[in-house]
Amino acid sequence: MSTTSVSEIASRRAPKPTVSSITLLAPPAPPSNPTPSSAPPPSAPPPSSSSSGPTPQQAPQKGPLFKVHPSSFFKSPTFDYSIPDSKKATLGHADRIKLSLKLEAAYMAKCGALTKAIRRTAKAEEEYYAKVQHELQVLAHAAEMGQPSTCLDPQNAYDLASATHAVFVSEQKMVKRRVEENELRVKLLKDELKRVKARVKAAERQFNGLLEAFKKEGIPVDDFKSSMQTPAGVGKEDLDEKESEDSDSEMMEGSVEGSDSEDTGMGSQTGSVLDS
Repeated sequence: MSTTSVSEIASRRAPKPTVSSITLLAPPAPPSNPTPSSAPPPSAPPPSSSSSGPTPQQAPQKGPLFKVHPSSFFKSPTFDYSIPDSKKATLGHADRIKLSLKLEAAYMAKCGALTKAIRRTAKAEEEYYAKVQHELQVLAHAAEMGQPSTCLDPQNAYDLASATHAVFVSEQKMVKRRVEENELRVKLLKDELKRVKARVKAAERQFNGLLEAFKKEGIPVDDFKSSMQTPAGVGKEDLDEKESEDSDSEMMEGSVEGSDSEDTGMGSQTGSVLDS
């Protein structure tokens, strides 16, 4: 009788793996043709809503259009509105631009001169306060020696008298610098006031021209007065009041006003403003 080994018995009892059992243990393969998603791709633009109206740029314009210059236009250095009409009649467009730029350069030069005067005043003030501090040191030194200002030895008397004189010399210089600075400041402000007055007239002329255009086109102006205050309403009384104050001030200044006009170089330019 033949004998069977233990290994042969174990191999007979153990089930042999089949092809189907191996494939079940393997992970599922990814699909070769995935179904497309219903969501739009990231690059696709979002659908536009039918309820949204047109943008302001696409809004249709109704009625006639008008050209209006803002304040920055009237401040342009290429057109000085303080140039009188008599001067305008003798100038062409290019010559007027040259004159306007020349006046603007002169105005900027005065601004630079004022800046230098401010620095000179500051330096004079520093010198004055240093002299006052030195005088106080002299008095403190004499007081430590038991000597009041009415009973000083020769050295302390000389030091205090010299320091007191230096204080007033420096103070005189400081006050003089302040006067020079304020004189330049007043001249510059007078020039600026003339320029602003000319711009007020130019802006008023623009506004009146717009009202005339509205009248020709049959546009009711009352529809716009309720939304914003117009120059014809608020502001005109204030301008009239300022004009009255200016005339009173000029009468009080007298001949001083004439000398300032010669210094500024713009005193004769008080005529009507010009259109651009």
